[in-house]
Amino acid sequence: MDDSIDSVENDEEGVELYCQLKALWGIANMRARKWISNSPKDIEAIPTEERATEIVINSSQAPVIKTPGISWNSIEDLFTVTASSVLPDFQTTKRNVLRKVATIFKPLGFVCPYVIVAKILLQELWVRSYDWDDVVQDEIANKIGDWFEQLNSLNEVKIPRCLRSPEPVKLKRIVKFVDAFQQAYGAAVYIRCKYHNDAIPSHLIAVRGKVAPLTPMTAPRLELMGTILGLRLTQSLLTVLEVTMQSVTFYSDSTDVLWWIRGRGEEFVANQIGEIQIFTEPS
Repeated sequence: MDDSIDSVENDEEGVELYCQLKALWGIANMRARKWISNSPKDIEAIPTEERATEIVINSSQAPVIKTPGISWNSIEDLFTVTASSVLPDFQTTKRNVLRKVATIFKPLGFVCPYVIVAKILLQELWVRSYDWDDVVQDEIANKIGDWFEQLNSLNEVKIPRCLRSPEPVKLKRIVKFVDAFQQAYGAAVYIRCKYHNDAIPSHLIAVRGKVAPLTPMTAPRLELMGTILGLRLTQSLLTVLEVTMQSVTFYSDSTDVLWWIRGRGEEFVANQIGEIQIFTEPS
C-alpha cells in the first residue's frame, strides 16, 4: 500500500484519527507504519516503532516525506518538488523524453507550466514522425536540452500545504482562472478567505493544463476548452473542500467565451456551453 496524506483541524482530531485508523486496520490484522505529523503533540501520542524512522522530536531537521506525486516537509509544512537532472549519457529520443517527463508526476499541478512545455515538445516529435528510439537531431533537440537544464530549479518550488489559518473565516470563495494560447490551455484554482481582521489572503489549490489538439482550432474555441477544463477541475475540488458551487467565481479574459455562455453558438460551442450552464450561473 502506498503512503497517504490527510489533514485535520487540530491536535485532538489528529490523535483521534490515528486511534480510529489503527483500530480499523487492526480488525483486518493490518498495521500502519511510518506515521508523521507537523504537530509534536500528535507524534508523541504515537508509539516510536510506528513513527517514520526519520523523525526526531525537537529536531530542526525535518524529513521530506513522499507519497505518489507529492513531497511534504513536515516542519515547514510545505509541499516541495523533487526532480533529478539527466545523466551525461542521456540520449534524446522520444521514448527517453517521455520517460523523464513521466517522473514529474504532480497530481495538484504545481509545476504544470513547466511540464506543459515538455508535452508540447513531445507533440512536435510526433508531428515530425520520430520513431520511439530515433535520436532527435534538429532544432527541437536544443529546446528539449533547454528544458532539461531547468530540472534542478524545480527544487526551489515550495507550496504551502495549509489553505487557511486557524482563525474563524467570515467569507470563503473559490476563484478559478482560465486561459489558452495556440499550443495549450489551462486553469488555476485558488481559495480566497476573508477573516475577521479583514485580511484576505489567497492560496493556490490546483492547476491543470492540456496541449492543444493537432487539429487547427481558433483561439476562442481553445479558450472555451480551457473553461470546461477549469469547470471540471473545480467540481472535483468542491467535494473535498466542502464548498458549494455558489461560492465559486470563474474568470476568463475571452470576450467570445463570455458572450457564448450568455447566448448560443454552433453545435461544438453549444455542447460545451451547455455543460457550463448546467453547473454554473452565466453571471
